[in-house]
Amino acid sequence: MNNQATQHNVTVDFQTGLKENLHILIDESQIKQVLINIIKNAIEAIDNGGNINVSLAQVSHLNDPYIEIEVKDDGNGLTEEQLKKLFTPFYSSKEKGLGLGLSICKQIIESHRGKMEVSSLINEGTTFKIKLPR
Repeated sequence: MNNQATQHNVTVDFQTGLKENLHILIDESQIKQVLINIIKNAIEAIDNGGNINVSLAQVSHLNDPYIEIEVKDDGNGLTEEQLKKLFTPFYSSKEKGLGLGLSICKQIIESHRGKMEVSSLINEGTTFKIKLPR
């Protein structure tokens, strides 16, 4: 993704809040596909350069430990209406988009017993949070 990011004057920063190596049961190629899709969308959502922050952390909520991957961009953001339709198959806010990428990503995460959440503010950017059980 570095070449595409560089072409769009976008910096991608990776951070990890993990203090140890953790082992989780995933299909590596599927999770890679999810991250590529989300980061590619983020690059395309940023006009005239910007930043994407990708972080990895171990989280525990109500004694339920999980790994959280967060992808946050400072792009154009999405409207409430766009957010409501975001994971709908064949819906795309892009002129040339097929509208399958994010719906497939959500299915992949759910097949790993995980969750995917998104929040966004116009002119401030979008944040995807992927939560995978430990």
